[in-house]
Amino acid sequence: MSSIALEELGLSHIINSEGEKLQYVLGTLPGVSTTFQPSITDLLTINTSVRDTINVIGKKERILNEKLENVLGIDVTRGPTGVAGSTGATGVTGPTGSNGANVPYDTITTQVGSNIALDTGSGGATGTIHVAGGHVYKVIYNVGATINSRTFNLNFNGSPVQGTQTQVSSNANTPFTSSAIIEVPPGPSGTFTVTNANETGFRIPQCGITVIMYK
Repeated sequence: MSSIALEELGLSHIINSEGEKLQYVLGTLPGVSTTFQPSITDLLTINTSVRDTINVIGKKERILNEKLENVLGIDVTRGPTGVAGSTGATGVTGPTGSNGANVPYDTITTQVGSNIALDTGSGGATGTIHVAGGHVYKVIYNVGATINSRTFNLNFNGSPVQGTQTQVSSNANTPFTSSAIIEVPPGPSGTFTVTNANETGFRIPQCGITVIMYK
């Protein structure tokens, strides 16, 4: 496209010079005085010369126009794929999502000692089991086979315990059981809950949990 622009610039100078040629013959060229008095024959000759030059320029313009159309038809906006850039910085970790509704355990079958307590809550069972700090506990929970298409997880202090998730499908024929051994550090008491990720306030009579303090 740059070469086309340069050729157009050259043609514009030629056209300008042809105009100045006519002005000189007619005695109207600014800054130039002449005593030449052209005859009709002289004017016709000059006119023929200018016309022939303009015809040649017109042919050149058609060639340049075809050249420009060919250039514009080439896809020059899509180059080869560049080298992959470096990996950007890791973004900020988002907030932890909800673990689902707690399974609302509301009945204590057997309890020994005071280090383990079930929170029944003022408005009903919350399903939260409180344990004293500074001990090691084994937690076992089971989900009945008649509970279809639901996902459960054991949580310690509100966070899922890795490897304790159970998924009960519609073709389950046996109870699903999961367990974990968890050390509660000294200090404030800890909490265990089992969450049902599918429904809120869903009561499941086939679910049970056992918490044993090892030491």
